[in-house]
Amino acid sequence: MSEGTSAGPDYSVVVPVYRGRSTIEELCRRIARFFDGRGDTFEIILVDDGSSDGSWGKIVEIARADARVLGIQLMRNFGQHNATACGFRHAGGKFVVTLDEDLQNPPEEIGKMIAAMEQSHADVIYGIPESRQHHWWRRLSSRIVRLVIGVKSDVTSVRLIRSQSMEPIVQSDRPDIVIDVYLSWATKAISATPVRHEASSRPSSYTVSALVRLMFSLIFNYTVIPLRVAIVAGAVLSAASFMLALFMAYQRLVHRIDVPGFTAIIVSVLFSTGLILVGIGVMSEYLARIFLHANHKPQSIIRGTTQQMMERRDERQG
Repeated sequence: MSEGTSAGPDYSVVVPVYRGRSTIEELCRRIARFFDGRGDTFEIILVDDGSSDGSWGKIVEIARADARVLGIQLMRNFGQHNATACGFRHAGGKFVVTLDEDLQNPPEEIGKMIAAMEQSHADVIYGIPESRQHHWWRRLSSRIVRLVIGVKSDVTSVRLIRSQSMEPIVQSDRPDIVIDVYLSWATKAISATPVRHEASSRPSSYTVSALVRLMFSLIFNYTVIPLRVAIVAGAVLSAASFMLALFMAYQRLVHRIDVPGFTAIIVSVLFSTGLILVGIGVMSEYLARIFLHANHKPQSIIRGTTQQMMERRDERQG
């Protein structure tokens, strides 16, 4: 990745593509029209994340028609964040924009993020929908990400980023990277601005199960909250058991009352056993993720790029 020198374009637009054949051509046309109207130089990086609908063929077609478009084909589906990180490594712009390929966030709204960055001097600007068309679980996941990484604004996949803030992402090889966490590590100058959000003509690839996996990755890879919850729960249970033991001893020694408690004992044993199993499960999640990272599971693997295809074609013709 270039350091955003004068030789590079002003803006790099990184778009992870998953089953986006029907929308990416219009998306690229509108991105080009927007930046041409401003007089800015730009490049569009389309990362095909294992699409099965012929998206790669459409990307090749677009790249052949416009040299400012670079297509990257991954060998399988690695996930939105991994595909975006791959695009960052090929971005040479002073500023990087990330967009989804489904046109829910019109590319013309990039201007609002540019204006917000100029006014606030922030390093990262999120485009927050003025009126959300997402399901409630998408909104909930955004709130959870926001709480975990400790930023004031909501978090979305629509971003404007200064190139320096991407360095930790470019250098990372984590197979379960969450880009927004790395951005929060790189800078605290993070802000947001409202942008238009339109309904998509096709179903979202972000299902409930995909969002659950993202939340697990976020919680178990970048926080120790589950461990601390287990510690607090264990301490509370231990204190409650100790107080109950004191009460039973007091009743027996002072009042000479035998405290029947078979049911209470069974319930407490089952509860404490369940708590122990939850704690073991939490530890297992952390160990499993350490195991995957130690085994060097790849973040992404590139099958090829449109630039390589065109170079080989030129060599054959030469």
